[in-house]
Amino acid sequence: MPYLTAAVVLLAVLGMLNLLLTLAIVRRLRTMNQQPPPEPLIQGNAIRPFTTKTIDGQIVSERDLRGGRSLVGYFSPGCPPCEAARPRFVAYAAGLDRERVLAVIVDGTAEDATDDLAAVARVARASERDSVVEALSAYGYPAVFLLDEDGRVLAADTTVDGLPLVTAR
Repeated sequence: MPYLTAAVVLLAVLGMLNLLLTLAIVRRLRTMNQQPPPEPLIQGNAIRPFTTKTIDGQIVSERDLRGGRSLVGYFSPGCPPCEAARPRFVAYAAGLDRERVLAVIVDGTAEDATDDLAAVARVARASERDSVVEALSAYGYPAVFLLDEDGRVLAADTTVDGLPLVTAR
């Protein structure tokens, strides 16, 4: 009988500790997520300021995407829709000047920036909190944006299939 009482008391203590830990985690998550992400940019809105470094060591900012039509794509490694969209992105970007195309690998490594992307775009790695991701509010992947000469969103979609055809000038 004393073993049974000890087991019940031990389980009750463990249950209370579990409950307290869960409440502490919930409180921490609430404080982390107090500020909602910016609203996604819609057609006609200008890209927000950002600065990022490419895997080649170049510094790229929103100013570099002005002066001509530009293409920006966001991809996440291990994401099946991203993997399916990348070849179409590469084919679409092949018709543009490489300096006008930016591919962002979100939460990935340099190995995730394959040679096919690097051949047609300047490739940057970023986390979801980096300014290059917040510049267009790209919080779902894949995300593709076509910008006009002034850095305003002409079109946005999850793949290039929803973008108008453009050619290099």
